Amino acid sequence: MFVEGTDAWSQLIENAGAVMALLGVFGILLTLGLTLLVVKLRGKRKTPATDAATAPPPPTPSPASPAPATEPSEGSATIAPETEISQTGAPETETVATKPQHPPFEPPASPSPSGHQPSGEGHGARPPREPFFDRRAAAESENSPEESNEYAIVEVYYGTDRAKIKDAQGLTRYSSERGEFSYGGCRVSVPKTHRMGALEGPRLWRLEFSPDPVRHVMLREVLITDRENFFEALNNRVQQSAAHQAFLFVHGYNVSFEDAARRTAQIAYDLNFDGAAIFYSWPSQGDVAGYAADEANVEWATPNLQAFIADILQQTAPTRLHLIAHSMGSRALTQALLRLRSALPEEHKAALKEVILAAPDIDADVFLRDIVPALRETGARITLYAAHDDKALEASQKVHRHPRAGDLADLSHYPPEIDIIDASHCDTSFLGHTPFSGRSMISDMFALLTHGHGPAERLLREVRDERGRYWRIES
Repeated sequence: MFVEGTDAWSQLIENAGAVMALLGVFGILLTLGLTLLVVKLRGKRKTPATDAATAPPPPTPSPASPAPATEPSEGSATIAPETEISQTGAPETETVATKPQHPPFEPPASPSPSGHQPSGEGHGARPPREPFFDRRAAAESENSPEESNEYAIVEVYYGTDRAKIKDAQGLTRYSSERGEFSYGGCRVSVPKTHRMGALEGPRLWRLEFSPDPVRHVMLREVLITDRENFFEALNNRVQQSAAHQAFLFVHGYNVSFEDAARRTAQIAYDLNFDGAAIFYSWPSQGDVAGYAADEANVEWATPNLQAFIADILQQTAPTRLHLIAHSMGSRALTQALLRLRSALPEEHKAALKEVILAAPDIDADVFLRDIVPALRETGARITLYAAHDDKALEASQKVHRHPRAGDLADLSHYPPEIDIIDASHCDTSFLGHTPFSGRSMISDMFALLTHGHGPAERLLREVRDERGRYWRIES
């Protein structure tokens, strides 16, 4: 009886195994079929701004304003005319229509001072059109992204010392190598379904194989111009904003040019920033394994950032210039300010309103000894956002064998002039190192940049414990 029962049970197992095998094959075929369907549908949904050779076009530069883990990869902000957008930067959401306030980038008549002949080429870029921010001209170009009821177009300005290379299609792109300084602007689309603080991109587990402007923050267009045209356009944008203001974002380690543009646009869009949104992209490798190379490159790039900041102040005379840096990018920004502090005239120092350092990957001793005194001299308010569970900074500390400025373990030596904000509850990334994520942090930055409120005036909780005094964002 036992033997017969065993044989029956074995037969049942064999039959069940055969059924499972058939189901497995069916599942594979179903997955492949769905994948092909998604790809096919994506192809049909290409927008006019989409490059003919790719789904949504590869990143292309154009200028404006609104609107990496170890460190997340990161790409502002003015919205095109008569386009309704959800202005999620404020604590309360409201919908408005924004008129175009951007000046054109006219095709340069001669090479730039660096010897580079601006060609209008970029990440899928085309020859410059005139005027660049003219919506009618944009609509006439099949490669130009247009506003949609499903996404908004955010425009940002940039300066970069990445080398330009030609891809297989003959398009100019910015690489991870060092190069001559160049200027330009980008158009980035932000979906109306965008979640404040998020940098939406394709996810394989969602069967998303290419960026889609309806779902993702996506670099759509890049325009390279010369120095003269760049600062003329930037100056006009700054002066046309109500507060005559701009912000400059410096990305961190493991960030591509494209992701720097996308991140800048996300910040400007979420903040509903009225002014010029600018980013400086130094030649990060855009690779987790490129930490050592990024350290060398960010040091090399510091003089270029120093000159870029000085030029922005001199050429546009903003009433308010906010400086924002993340992780390793904080090294370049703070060292640039260290060198600039004695060279800036008083009126330019007065324009430096806020210096925001998010998870700064800087030696804490160097920060306190050299950088803090220099920042004090600029007169700008210093805000440091950090998280107690930042695994990327923990790894950096092990590599360098010294604490990092963004480490919340010991704050007892930090002077009261630095507003230290514990943003541990705002970051949902695995390494706890993603900047500007979460509605609470964006809302806090909104109160800081828009209203100039100190921590006591914002929705923060003051904490005094064994680590020192700081402020905490409650999720």
